[in-house]
Amino acid sequence: MFVTLKLGVSPSSLPNYIDSISNILSFSSLTTAIFMAALVFVPRLGKGILHKLGTDKKFLERILVVTFLYFATSVFSLLAIVIWSSESSSWYSVLNLSLIFALLSAGVSESLYIFYVLFETNYS
Repeated sequence: MFVTLKLGVSPSSLPNYIDSISNILSFSSLTTAIFMAALVFVPRLGKGILHKLGTDKKFLERILVVTFLYFATSVFSLLAIVIWSSESSSWYSVLNLSLIFALLSAGVSESLYIFYVLFETNYS
């Protein structure tokens, strides 16, 4: 977030602003739906090694955090498309783009960690 604020990335500095934000909106909406569906399978994971280690609740919290991050990314992306045009260079549009990129990067990093935990857990 601080990097994009320092660089002053605005809608006017992105060549395909509407297409880029639309792609971010699509990706974050899809991942929100996937992680909401994944909440159904957490009780199944909780019966295995996650329950023995006492981490099933922490895993559920991580999925909820990731879902919130992607949902917030979707909301801010929708605001960016509706409110600011591709020629905008206002401070609010720069802040909104910084929030979008920060939330998206946080969501991706948390998602990668969740997938790491899923694939490294033995279900015996």
